[in-house]
Amino acid sequence: MWSRLCPANEARLVTAGIYARVSTSDQDPAAQVEQLRTYCRARGWELHEYVDHGVSGAKERRPGLDALVQVARRRQIDVIVCTKLDRLARSLAHLVAPRRGVQGARYRPRRT
Repeated sequence: MWSRLCPANEARLVTAGIYARVSTSDQDPAAQVEQLRTYCRARGWELHEYVDHGVSGAKERRPGLDALVQVARRRQIDVIVCTKLDRLARSLAHLVAPRRGVQGARYRPRRT
């Protein structure tokens, strides 16, 4: 998970952008989405869902991920949550691209 560092004394609702992806159209992302919803709700986070159906992680352009990066750039979410990093990207270059898109927001990878 990538998370934006917030001041410790800042009491506000955290907004999460959850991202799920399946590589083929015959797969169902429901299990990923439910796991992400459970994770966010357990922490009291508001969540917005971004899902790509039948899109390879090797593709640079993915509608769901592109939308997620856009809201992150506009600072409309505080955290990006995915079940595994390979859902977000298949290569190091693709993995750091969303981070580059939200540069200046002080993001860091965090293991959960």
